[in-house]
Amino acid sequence: MFMTEEMPDPEATFATTLSHFEMSARKAKRGFKVAMAVNVFGVGTLLPNDLPKTAEVQKNR
Repeated sequence: MFMTEEMPDPEATFATTLSHFEMSARKAKRGFKVAMAVNVFGVGTLLPNDLPKTAEVQKNR
C-alpha cells in the first residue's frame, strides 16, 4: 500500500497532544479549586485579593 501523504512526525504529535492535555488539566484544577473555595468559604473568596490599602485609596481622593 502506497501513501501519498507524509506521515506526521510522532514526536511533534506527542508534544502537541501533551500540551493540550496539560492545558486541560490546569483548567480542571483551577475549576476544582474555585468550586471548593465557594463550597467551603462562600462566594466572597472569589473577589480579587489585590485591593489597594486604605491609605493609598485615601491619598488618591
